[in-house]
Amino acid sequence: MTSIANSTKSSSWNEGKPINDNLAETRDGLNQVKNDLHTLGNDISNVARSGAAAAQDGIAQAADSAKKHGSDAIHTVSRHISENPMASIGIAAAVGLIVGMVCLRSRS
Repeated sequence: MTSIANSTKSSSWNEGKPINDNLAETRDGLNQVKNDLHTLGNDISNVARSGAAAAQDGIAQAADSAKKHGSDAIHTVSRHISENPMASIGIAAAVGLIVGMVCLRSRS
């Protein structure tokens, strides 16, 4: 029986250390894990904020680009209407006629 007791003692993970030292090491290890998780959480939060800021910048740039292209298109159409008023009236009448015909067909 003494051989079993001796083999059990020799297989303990910190042989010869008092239990208070083992508990202190475990507590220190857990505190380090807690600190590492806290740091990881902060890092993830910072990455998320950076991604959100980048997305907002991209959306703002896309909106500015769309606004510029829309403004350019309106300017171009206005210039063509001013340069060719009769053709513009004819095109508008033709488009109106086509839309009217499509609407009448869809009712039938």
